[in-house]
Amino acid sequence: MVGHWLLTGSTYGAWWPSAPADSVRWIDLRPPPVRFSREQARIVGETFQATASFRDWRLLAVAVMKDEFQIVLRAPHNLRSEKLLWEFKAYAGRELNSRFARPASRTWWIPGGSRRALRDDRAVADAVNCVLFNNPAALYTWRPHGAPRTVAI
Repeated sequence: MVGHWLLTGSTYGAWWPSAPADSVRWIDLRPPPVRFSREQARIVGETFQATASFRDWRLLAVAVMKDEFQIVLRAPHNLRSEKLLWEFKAYAGRELNSRFARPASRTWWIPGGSRRALRDDRAVADAVNCVLFNNPAALYTWRPHGAPRTVAI
């Protein structure tokens, strides 16, 4: 038996409020936020594919933006969604660390993320369409080879 999930995660510092240019606040003393380049986004997306393949999970859609990612996948229903999200972030972080200087924050990701169970075929189709086609700022998107450009609902 399988379950379908919409997982999202954000990079370190993605949701900090911005400080006025003439002020110094506690937030200004933190390491700078992580923002992916197009190359880093591609590496994250490809690492998600490799992770899913290795774990025998099925990716249905991936989008990586400068400061977040979204994944729609099918995985065994008995896996905890926290574990799914952790696996993707851990392997992508390791791959980024092997290719780029570690960020000043010493982490690429904020803790946690969103883990939404998709209860039926319509919810899966809606999530896939949203991930693939409602992210104009996406630096990298992926769908299975041969998948339709839109998903029927």
